[in-house]
Amino acid sequence: RMPALVVQGLADTGVFPSDAQVIFDNLGTPTKDLHMIKGAHYFEDSRKVREDAANLICDWVEAKR
Repeated sequence: RMPALVVQGLADTGVFPSDAQVIFDNLGTPTKDLHMIKGAHYFEDSRKVREDAANLICDWVEAKR
C-alpha cells in the first residue's frame, strides 16, 4: 500500500529502461509512478541533471503527503 516511485536515467548503461519497467510492473502497490528522464548512471552527467532528478523526487514526495 506504500506509494512507490521508480526514476530511470535514459542514458544509464548499468540499468536499462526495460529493467526499470520490470521493477515498476512488479511493484505490488496500486500507487506507483515511473519516470524515464535524461541522465546517465547516478545522474552524474551534470549538476542540472541531478537537480532535475532531485526536484522530481521532491515534487513526488510532496504530492504523496
